[in-house]
Amino acid sequence: MASGPEVFRFSIRQWFYAPRPYILEGVKQEPKYDDFSKVITDSH
Repeated sequence: MASGPEVFRFSIRQWFYAPRPYILEGVKQEPKYDDFSKVITDSH
């Protein structure tokens, strides 16, 4: 869904926007890309 049909490479931004509608529906708050990218790229 994030990268398109039969394509497997995608950016963090594409990964952020794929679940965005579900986040909006669930928590009723706009998710922030900066927060998302920090969590996703954290190597701990």
